[in-house]
Amino acid sequence: LRGDFFLCATDRQKHLYLGQLMTLGRITTSTYADDPHLDKLMGVVPFGLPEEAPHHDAPALRGVVPGIGKDDAIILWSGGLYNWFDPFTLIRAVHVLSEKRPTIRLYFQGTQHPHPGVPEMPVVAQARELATSLGILDTHVFFNDSWVPYATRANYLLEADLGVSTHRSHIETTFSFRTRILDYLWANLPMVVTDGDYFGDLVQAEGLGRAVPAEDIDALVEALDSMLFDDKARASAHRALARVAGDYQWPVVLA
Repeated sequence: LRGDFFLCATDRQKHLYLGQLMTLGRITTSTYADDPHLDKLMGVVPFGLPEEAPHHDAPALRGVVPGIGKDDAIILWSGGLYNWFDPFTLIRAVHVLSEKRPTIRLYFQGTQHPHPGVPEMPVVAQARELATSLGILDTHVFFNDSWVPYATRANYLLEADLGVSTHRSHIETTFSFRTRILDYLWANLPMVVTDGDYFGDLVQAEGLGRAVPAEDIDALVEALDSMLFDDKARASAHRALARVAGDYQWPVVLA
């Protein structure tokens, strides 16, 4: 009601917020007549990347986390683990793939929220229970018991071989803009993601990795295998990542 200008991350979000502003009476025939695209009311500015490249200044995973060796193939779940994500299909896919690729390691980077007043979500315990029941906890699937400071996240990104983000198909997917994917882009890290959101479309269109249907274990196993062990596929993704990353640096997205 009080704002003069609004920012959102994607065109999909713009449609959502314009609907809310219309409901509040902020969009009328007079404002539309003066600004038919409503660009004076709302702009699209995604979260951006630092201009400086990520720097590795301390070991984080390889030879540090018990069970993760220097030559293992590391899949990184960057960021927190929340109820609207789907770690279960991913854990099951890792279990299947581990029989063929015994060196794969999946690491969940954050389980606790940095604010002590925010409780751990049920999905964390459920994901641990699943990994335990499959017999792959601390052998192929690992959980950080805490969280990683933002300033040191590059150490994890640069030691990983693949970034992942999997979620269910629901309305949160439609409007989400997952900044953890930008970290993968920043670190030139090939990725496997669930399709249906902004970054799923971008990964597929630009060849940054693979986007797979929600809760499809077979498709996820195939995508993980390809993006970890197919040298041509990885090289192609690295080229695409280097090409696209510049479009998301802060000076560009804010221009």
